[in-house]
Amino acid sequence: KPSKVDMKKTVQKAVNLALESDSRSKNLILYGVHDDMDVEDLGSKVEEILQEAGVQPVPEVLGATRIGWKKDGIIRPIKATLCHAENVKHALSKASRLRNKKSPTIDFSKIYLAPDRSKEERQAHQKLVAEVKTLATEKPTQHHIIRNGRIISIDKTV
Repeated sequence: KPSKVDMKKTVQKAVNLALESDSRSKNLILYGVHDDMDVEDLGSKVEEILQEAGVQPVPEVLGATRIGWKKDGIIRPIKATLCHAENVKHALSKASRLRNKKSPTIDFSKIYLAPDRSKEERQAHQKLVAEVKTLATEKPTQHHIIRNGRIISIDKTV
């Protein structure tokens, strides 16, 4: 029979996990946005990217910061906090539209949007991406996509 201390720790761990998940659900990670701008401009830059992706109405960006250490030649990702988790889901659903956008100031084809993942989630996603790359070389007649933590393969149609 578990002791009261063990149960208290288990409940506390579950509550912390739920709180972390809730706070992450409002965060959006943007990869590939060049590091050549002022910190004050990050929020407006994120809003501009979301507008170009076709997110309507453009959600308010509560905060935006660069993640990681500044190094030469490395483009650090941006962590943007939006006002609602639904705004993040909507932005992620429109993210693929950035590939076709042209702009003299921003190369949208190199910008990727992703949800804010925990370390364990990032590791699991990395394994899936590596598996997709392997499948792409082994089965070039199919498209391989990651959906809900699983790999889906679809025949390419001509």
